[in-house]
Amino acid sequence: AAFRLARKDRATAPRAEFKAVSGGEIKLEDAGNRVTLCGAYFGNVDEGQDVLEKGSVDKSLSERLPKRLIKLFDRHETGLGEIDRAWIDGPRLWVSGLIPDNAQGSEFRSLVKSGLLGHASIGYVPIQAKRDTVDGVPVRRLVEIKLFEVSGVIWPMNELAEGVMLK
Repeated sequence: AAFRLARKDRATAPRAEFKAVSGGEIKLEDAGNRVTLCGAYFGNVDEGQDVLEKGSVDKSLSERLPKRLIKLFDRHETGLGEIDRAWIDGPRLWVSGLIPDNAQGSEFRSLVKSGLLGHASIGYVPIQAKRDTVDGVPVRRLVEIKLFEVSGVIWPMNELAEGVMLK
């Protein structure tokens, strides 16, 4: 049976959001069994007028990653597997996971190889945010998010991060 929130709870439940980052380099190594994605770029204003603060994913990485609760997805629709590694390199959040040897994994590999899935995106729920302005433009600073998944996607929202690499 599918889990459904009671009607009174649906109105106040946090809603999942998605934030995509783009890139250019795609590498295929080791027959495409592992994918490495830059899921987030910290500190810049994206096209959604959000700034993902450095440290915003720390709690998710320390609590959710060891429990394998951060998933690898294809376009935020199809679950492929689990993210088993994550690290922060300067302003970037990198994640890595194994691509399954099934029909979904094969399609994902093909789309990445073709360049169609050249970007990455995170699925999350904002936990703590604050309003601010950058160069006179109102922005939302995401101070803490609960990270659920990282996807290969077609359209980016944040132009500064690297894309999808197959290893």
